Amino acid sequence: MTRQILALLRYTPRLWLVDALLWIFILGIFPALPGLLIRGYFDALSATVGPGPTIWIAALLAAGAFHIGFIVLGRFTKTQHRFIVSGLLRRNLLAGMFARPGAAALTANGRPIAVGSALNTFRDDVEHVEDLVVGLSELFASGLFALVSLGILFWVNPLLTLLVFLPLLGIVALVRAVDGRIRRYREAGRTATAAVTGLIGEIFGAVQAVKVAGAETALLRQLEQAGARRGQAMVRDELFTALLRSVFLNLVSLGTGLILLAIALLRWRGELSLSVGDVALFVYYLGFIGDFLGFLGGMGAQLRQTAISLERMHGLIAVPEPASLVAHHPLYVQPLIGRQPELLPPPPALSAEPLERLEVRGLTFRYPETGGGVDAVNLDIHAGELVVITGRVGSGKTTLLRTLQGLLPAQAGTICWNGVVVVEPARFFTPPRSAYTPQAPRLFSASLAENLRLGSCADEDAVLQALAQARFSQDLAQLPAGLATEVGTRGVRLSGGQVQRLATARMLLRRPALLIVDDLSSALDVATERALWDGLRAGADRPTILAVSHRREVLRRADRIVVLDEGCVMGQGTLAELLEKVVELRRI
Repeated sequence: MTRQILALLRYTPRLWLVDALLWIFILGIFPALPGLLIRGYFDALSATVGPGPTIWIAALLAAGAFHIGFIVLGRFTKTQHRFIVSGLLRRNLLAGMFARPGAAALTANGRPIAVGSALNTFRDDVEHVEDLVVGLSELFASGLFALVSLGILFWVNPLLTLLVFLPLLGIVALVRAVDGRIRRYREAGRTATAAVTGLIGEIFGAVQAVKVAGAETALLRQLEQAGARRGQAMVRDELFTALLRSVFLNLVSLGTGLILLAIALLRWRGELSLSVGDVALFVYYLGFIGDFLGFLGGMGAQLRQTAISLERMHGLIAVPEPASLVAHHPLYVQPLIGRQPELLPPPPALSAEPLERLEVRGLTFRYPETGGGVDAVNLDIHAGELVVITGRVGSGKTTLLRTLQGLLPAQAGTICWNGVVVVEPARFFTPPRSAYTPQAPRLFSASLAENLRLGSCADEDAVLQALAQARFSQDLAQLPAGLATEVGTRGVRLSGGQVQRLATARMLLRRPALLIVDDLSSALDVATERALWDGLRAGADRPTILAVSHRREVLRRADRIVVLDEGCVMGQGTLAELLEKVVELRRI
């Protein structure tokens, strides 16, 4: 964990240095001045020569004004540093999640987790690490002031100064004793919060199913119970943290009180000769040292919580090296100090080499939990062909498409594009080489045009051409705002068939060499389905298509059909050939 914290500090060294210097003045130098000025003031009251009390009061006011100015600057740099640290962590978390196979289940440390748990990691766990990192400059500054204060107090009276360390020993012992309980309470709170946020996300994503089933009351009761469990866990965690903080402060206050009693006792017995100014100085610095010891105890507890947060974040990403979580990458923000960020570069251009032949040999993937999947699949696709994969539910059709594209990690087999082995399918099978439309296309809560472009620079003519090829032109004419129509969350304002055709147009807009589609026309009526496939297969330069379907319209058009059963290829050929030879296809 220490290396990760240091790596975060080294990300913006100049900004951190400026911030640390400001907080050395804020917590280390300016707080020390009032003690000396107060001592001079009280000594001036009893002195007959030297500067009068008015000068000391003026100096005290000037020091306070400068202190306020430095606090404003320190808060500005602190905010900059805070957002840069959290931004880097969230950027690396997101990159680590994108490095996972796209169709693999969301897991943390090998265990499946809910989406809510991942969101909590992005929010709460990142904030815990951020608080620790940006708080180090304050800890260093207040620690420096505490050391200076100890030096001054030691110069005033060495014996009394040694008593200051008694609360520190108690704080260290307490933090060590409660380490396990801090970890348990923190983990329970995170788990309960993930359950609530995950349930809320599922409810929002299935409003129609909830209303149709009349399950509003039951779901609200379940949400109420999950909220109650979270409330109990969070109250337990917050209460324990507050108790620790209270104990730390009380230990410090108790130690301070004992030291003051010792001063009074020694002065009463005549064994301690301190001026009024020395006593005021001692009391003033003693309070700041006490605050530092309480702050140090709180940082010790926070250090344990940060270790838990780093473990959770590292378990969420796919890259095993701990350094990947804090790896330095450019953030496109405007820091106070440092280099100016460049504009976001465009993605690297991919080879537009046309597809001549795609060969798949021995492709295998089995789900470890169930053993299902595909086993030793061989497949050949030539330019311009429509190859259809069919089979009953659970035969491995979708798994084959996902493994081919690297969305699931192949356990065996090779893939060759025009005779060249594809080493990283997940990076290779992207536009303009290929485009993929899954069984349930995903639309975003944005306009129709934005859902089609997804950040690309395609002009309106290209968009309209893709919509026409996907047989969406008539639907577009009936939409109130045309391409600017908002489709709603997950395309809720569109029918299932419209969502499928819109996703088809989005795929065609990329002009890929290979179209990969999973049950593309399952929500279409016969006439619309025929029109859609006429549009896809029209013209001499028709695209190469690998499709999953059991629809008769698609099977009749296929140049070759691949029949799967329990993940194995039962036969390949045309519809007429396979109906004679393969019993499984006749059953379908």
